[in-house]
Amino acid sequence: MEQFKQGPWVWGQIQKKLKQSTPEVQASDKRFLFLLRGNLGLGKTAFVKSFLQDRGLDSQQVQSPTFLKMLEYEIPEWGVGIHLDCYQLESVKALEKLGLEERIMESDVKIVFVEWPDQFLEYVKSHSPLLKNFLDSFVKVEIVWKDLGVFSVQIH
Repeated sequence: MEQFKQGPWVWGQIQKKLKQSTPEVQASDKRFLFLLRGNLGLGKTAFVKSFLQDRGLDSQQVQSPTFLKMLEYEIPEWGVGIHLDCYQLESVKALEKLGLEERIMESDVKIVFVEWPDQFLEYVKSHSPLLKNFLDSFVKVEIVWKDLGVFSVQIH
């Protein structure tokens, strides 16, 4: 994993890495699954806000989904982005109640951000083979915050 220092160019650094791994494709032509890991307060939601603000959303529109569990945003020139927070999920089954599988598989969903992704990945693996197969077509970007402002990125 490559390490970066967090700052105003975070998304630019990640986007540069994405272009290196898929140089023939513009970022908005693909679908992305961002798996965001790290302790509380290290920058997961701030990263999502920065990403969406760079795509034309007002930062006031972007909230933490901690208590709402799942939020959706219309991202200009991209489509729909889903922001999911699994930190306080009681169980994997709670993801079914959100209608997650059906919503992610709709054609307008281009980006899925998942904070605290372990339960999400468990759900996909054990309860939703259809969603697992669908997500295999997404570019997966795993960002792990190690400390405030220090994180690593892996794209697969």
